[in-house]
Amino acid sequence: MKFEDFDLYRAIYSVYNNFEIEDKKPRSSDWFIYKSKRKILRNLIITNLIAINGNLYSEEEILKAWDDFGKNKEKCRLIVETGIIKGYTCSKIDKLVGKCSTTISVEKVIAKKNDKMIPENCRIVCKKHFEFN
Repeated sequence: MKFEDFDLYRAIYSVYNNFEIEDKKPRSSDWFIYKSKRKILRNLIITNLIAINGNLYSEEEILKAWDDFGKNKEKCRLIVETGIIKGYTCSKIDKLVGKCSTTISVEKVIAKKNDKMIPENCRIVCKKHFEFN
């Protein structure tokens, strides 16, 4: 996931969660195979993007991100939820550790080893600064 696509993943997060609640099987290949289902999915995500003032994306970009979200659901959810709570810029941008990369990662803030990776315990960092630690 890239910083520039955060709004897209945030919109997908909302639609994906609703699909799971309504038992619409978000990982079903039907969302990719059938043109009518692709159109429904695209329109739901675009509606969410408009609601959060996000950029619009092509159907191909939306479907690729949808598939990525489904394959990496827990990581994507953690990033989106952390970004919603704490902002979606690299938390080390002002720490004089060099220019940020474009790829989003998330790191645990609380030092206890057994703490769960939940949004309240994490912060957004770019991949470069995550690997810098």
